[in-house]
Amino acid sequence: MRQAFSPSAPRRVAIKTLGCKTNQYESAYLRERLPAELCSIVGEDDYADVYVLNTCTVTHRADQECRQILRRMQRRNERAVVIVTGCYAQVAPDRIARLPGIDYIVGNGLKDRILPLIVHAEKQSPPVTLLSDIAGTREILDMPVRTFGGQTRAFLKIQDGCNHACTFCIIPKARGRSRSLPPERVIAQMHEMRKGGHREVILTGIDIGSYGRDLRPSTTFTELLRRIAKEAPVPRVRISSIDPRDLRREIIDLVATSPIFCPHFHLSLQSGDDEILKSMRRAYHTAYFEGLLDDLRRHLPDAAIGIDLMVGFPGESVGHFDRTLRNLERWPITYFHVFPYSPRSQTPASTMAGQVPHEEKLRRCKIARRLGERKKRDFYEVQLGKEEEILVETTGERIRGFTRNYIPVTLPAPAIPVVPGTILPVRLQRIEKNRVVASM
Repeated sequence: MRQAFSPSAPRRVAIKTLGCKTNQYESAYLRERLPAELCSIVGEDDYADVYVLNTCTVTHRADQECRQILRRMQRRNERAVVIVTGCYAQVAPDRIARLPGIDYIVGNGLKDRILPLIVHAEKQSPPVTLLSDIAGTREILDMPVRTFGGQTRAFLKIQDGCNHACTFCIIPKARGRSRSLPPERVIAQMHEMRKGGHREVILTGIDIGSYGRDLRPSTTFTELLRRIAKEAPVPRVRISSIDPRDLRREIIDLVATSPIFCPHFHLSLQSGDDEILKSMRRAYHTAYFEGLLDDLRRHLPDAAIGIDLMVGFPGESVGHFDRTLRNLERWPITYFHVFPYSPRSQTPASTMAGQVPHEEKLRRCKIARRLGERKKRDFYEVQLGKEEEILVETTGERIRGFTRNYIPVTLPAPAIPVVPGTILPVRLQRIEKNRVVASM
């Protein structure tokens, strides 16, 4: 049955995003490009005429959350057009199609087709599926964004896809092979984001360390950073998650010598045990990672260094986990993003022997997170008394923002009015809960 919408009023559109910064960037593109005379953006949990869910599939829990949200959308307005896109839509379209109330399933390679669907589409039964050969896609979708509504920092997707074959990861099947936005487009979009009011841009992608290798002529992530440093299109640039094997010495030197780059790195380590890294098919070992950390601390002693840590990977014994903990204890890491291994169909790890019980995974997560919180506090304590700059995110009775090395800061509002987006010099004074209190 088809349900038409009245053309007399703009369609109310709710866009909800799950998962990574790349998804957030692509959703921002949709919001920015909707014609205001035809569509009105409402809150993601509000009553709407059109719902768009940009999905994640990195874990089983992410899949489950997608299904729960889709059911809530259907209950909120059973006559609404529901469009499902993102990684879950790419790898499990048939499963999504069996859910009630779904109208369109759009794969990652065709996200640019969502805009006309939002504006013109009607209810469909059965749902319409739009998928491309993501594995054969060789060009990145150019989806320019100028502003992230209500945010002082902007994400910029410079790369998509991944050529690696980690045994636990479904993302190459969801995103395809690595493809890059040409350097001149990256610089142009950064200039537009500056005009849109953003003073910090976060370079993001699925595997940003592989940036440029697919382009003709080919280039590298390092060369892109050199060009950004030379042209300085925005005051602050932050590098998002990067594979440890791609954090070259040249990148460290650039961050250490150019004031435009924030001294903050997030490394997708995954495990601190060599046997588990080999089983994951990660192309490095703990000695290499330790040397990388030494290099970082030697050139950037105050840099924030975060890691992704997967616990409970198949075959990870208590001994493997303890070795990881001992390494994390002594390594100069600032914070951990800890998550339990989640079996993904179509991946080698899902059929490996030695699957770790769920309760044991949760126990290990709790232990690792406790260590991570302690190391983060230790890092904050070392920074007390130092002068830093924060990018102001919210104002009022108290100002909140982040330092260049990613410390969340709060301070009393000064007598002179300060607006979000201001870069403010402060002195770090004391720790209060999960933030550092500063003064001007």
